[in-house]
Amino acid sequence: MREPQSDSLRFASGFVAAEGEGDAQVLESLLDAMPEMVVYHDDNLNVIWANRAAAEFVGLKPEEMAGKRFFDVACRYEEPCEGCPVVRGPSSEHIEVIESNLLIGRLYFTRSYPISCREKKLPGRLIVAQDISSLRNRYSVTDVLNLISEVFHSPKSLSDICEELIKTIVRKFNYPYGVITIYDDKSDEVVVLGEIDLSGKFLPLVKRQPPFRCFSWKVMNDGKTINVTGLSKTDDFPGYVLKEAGVETILAVPLNVEGHAIGAIVLGDIIERLETNLMIDALQAVANRLGAEIQRKQIEETLREERKFTTAVLNNAGPLILVMDNEGRIVLFNKACEQLTGYSYKEAVGSLIWDFIVIPKEGAVIKSIFPFTADKKLPSSFENFWITRDGQRRLISWSNSIMGDAREINVHIVSIGIDITDKRRAEAEAELRRRQLLEADKMASLGVMASGVAHEINNPNNFIMMNAPILRQVWEDVLPILDKYYEECGDFTVSNIPYSEMREEIPKLFDGMQEGSKRIRQIIMSMKNYAKRDPSGVTQCININDVIVAALELMSHQIKESTRSIVVDCAQDLPFVGGTPQRLEQVVVNLIQNACQALPDRNKGISIKTSYDKRKDQVVVCVTDEGIGIKPEHLDHVFDPFFTTKIDVGGTGLGLSVCAGIVKEHHGRLEFESELGNGTKAFLSLPVMH
Repeated sequence: MREPQSDSLRFASGFVAAEGEGDAQVLESLLDAMPEMVVYHDDNLNVIWANRAAAEFVGLKPEEMAGKRFFDVACRYEEPCEGCPVVRGPSSEHIEVIESNLLIGRLYFTRSYPISCREKKLPGRLIVAQDISSLRNRYSVTDVLNLISEVFHSPKSLSDICEELIKTIVRKFNYPYGVITIYDDKSDEVVVLGEIDLSGKFLPLVKRQPPFRCFSWKVMNDGKTINVTGLSKTDDFPGYVLKEAGVETILAVPLNVEGHAIGAIVLGDIIERLETNLMIDALQAVANRLGAEIQRKQIEETLREERKFTTAVLNNAGPLILVMDNEGRIVLFNKACEQLTGYSYKEAVGSLIWDFIVIPKEGAVIKSIFPFTADKKLPSSFENFWITRDGQRRLISWSNSIMGDAREINVHIVSIGIDITDKRRAEAEAELRRRQLLEADKMASLGVMASGVAHEINNPNNFIMMNAPILRQVWEDVLPILDKYYEECGDFTVSNIPYSEMREEIPKLFDGMQEGSKRIRQIIMSMKNYAKRDPSGVTQCININDVIVAALELMSHQIKESTRSIVVDCAQDLPFVGGTPQRLEQVVVNLIQNACQALPDRNKGISIKTSYDKRKDQVVVCVTDEGIGIKPEHLDHVFDPFFTTKIDVGGTGLGLSVCAGIVKEHHGRLEFESELGNGTKAFLSLPVMH
């Protein structure tokens, strides 16, 4: 627990109109929870109270800060800096702000607030400081890295690129002078690629300098950053050109590439300034990326002539040939690639492969391979999809190899591909048909099994049908005896039920047994008739209403499970149609089954209607459901073999295809009308038999 609050802190807490020790402790807890540094001081700049973040920043306990001068503990200077909002605060009635106040190597957004409570101004000020170092440097680095990515893929020369980059670097990192250099080992000279002087006080450097005259050479030779403040006061760098020009602050970082420096970024200022480690790290990140890009650019220029010959050879090859650098950028895109994708060589070269042509969901996987380094393993072969200019997805099988040492900066990945889209589509379709045929075979096997089961059920059912009348006769024979006993001895129980009740119920039980047995026999007969092989070429006179009744008998269970509402409207005195009853029953059963499966719940209904179209001399069966309907793009494919939208519930896509064949054999037509979400109508039209 902390010590009780002092009177001064209670007074300081008054600006939120809190009264009492408890309220002050609540306020202190709230301020302690803030990540910003909060300090309250009197008009003499003596600290009265500080939150936990401020105390941790200066390395003291909050109570140890009390009584000390603000700039002693916060800035650790003997005197406050010029323009300090803390010093200006006591004489101001306004909020004082410095957006980039430098405190011990960090950048802060510092505000000084006057304190008022109940229209009374309190002595002292409240200081709030927020660390913005990471945010500001992160934005600067991101902007420069984005520019590097942009300019190094332009047709500009290396000198023009570096001139553009150094302008941005000095502006983003707030220096008046900057230069980008590389070392030319052939001439043993440091070459100036880009230079900028925003102050107008520096003389331009000679484009080529001897190494001993340059900070760049020392940075490249040592491989370490140079950060010097007060250059004129040190003897470590005698005779260097920038020192002679009056530079006081030097920040020079190496352009590191794979562990060695190829050049440097050098920033200079004529005033002394203290740089943060964060600032140095940020500039080093820029330098590392810039070094890699410069060396890549140099290598590309060296290889350009050799590449012309190689490209001519590869362009005449039949397979797809793709070459990428170690960053994943396309450097070769042969004619076969152009013909497949519709993109030209010029459009492809320089593009990152995952942004250019790979489908988005595979882009992250491809991107993870790059930048390609020695510790990453390149898959020798893989498959992925390309998107062509006209939006097609093509599946490519690739064989990959590395051209050059993976530890070198000039490594390239050579991929030779074959378009296997059509092959895989054919394989997938064949596999789908194989599975569908297996499912159809299983359904046929189930039909045979069902027929066998029906036969087995028929035997015990016959036993019930034969014995039920005998039992009824037995009951009627003993009934007078039981009635006489009842009259003489009174009521008695039969199977724990009074005889007076059972006498009325037992005949009903016999009736139920006989009706149930007849029902079983009728279902078995329907199943046998449905499964019966139709005599080929035999045409019978058929009343289509009989076919409807048989189909409803067979589908009664599924209908009860699917809907509470089914309406059957069979027209009377319909003319006969010619054909095979079993095969037409198969068509009607399939239409009823599809209607049941389309219903979203049992509250939706089905209707079956038969009619005679006198104009066309046809008998028409219409099966209507209130189901989910058929998508327009699916409606044209309902008769295609193996096309199904119900594969998850066992659909094979053969039902309507087979039905269409049966209807065609009967010289009829099978048509559908459907609207998605509003149900479906199926029309079976058959010519009248004369």
